Amino acid sequence: MILGQTTLAEVIAKYGPPLGRTATSSASPVGSDAPTGDKRPAGLRPASVPGDIEILRYTYSQASRPGVVVGPAVVQGRALALSFWNSRLIYFGFTSSFNDDTTDFDENKVSSFVRGQTSRADVIRELGRPSGEGIYPHVAREGTRMIAYQYLSNTSTGTSIVGSKRVTTIKNVQFLFDSSDRLIEIYTSSTSTTTQRNF
Repeated sequence: MILGQTTLAEVIAKYGPPLGRTATSSASPVGSDAPTGDKRPAGLRPASVPGDIEILRYTYSQASRPGVVVGPAVVQGRALALSFWNSRLIYFGFTSSFNDDTTDFDENKVSSFVRGQTSRADVIRELGRPSGEGIYPHVAREGTRMIAYQYLSNTSTGTSIVGSKRVTTIKNVQFLFDSSDRLIEIYTSSTSTTTQRNF
């Protein structure tokens, strides 16, 4: 997939119908990840532009348990989100907790990156291949480009896969670069939530 070139029709022809699909038009913000109260730096927020915006979502999950009846259940999954502006790809974001294509990364390395000095190549060398990328108008200004690293994991404990306690961990970091591939913005977020389900 090539940002600014790959079309919505080409993606559907390759991957099939998405599990989820949303569309907006006119001057609505690009994507569904720019809610009121968005804490990201302005440069990483979507631009409001005229035209048609469509978002496709593909997901897959699988639950497994080391023990036959008891023990922790691990819910592994993959998710792919794609945003299009006037049918051209402007963003993709992938996350996986499967061992063969995991998107896990070392968030402790992020503090070593310096705005105005660190290059895109520096980030990739330290963190590996990014799992997401975006261009204008998924980001606010033309000539800038975003790369992202994101990871989600789910673990359940108890006597059944669907019951008891589930811990969901999400970590995300986004980097914005100028036209010369120098770092200009960083945004990081990490959450861990626990839900209790009793049967």
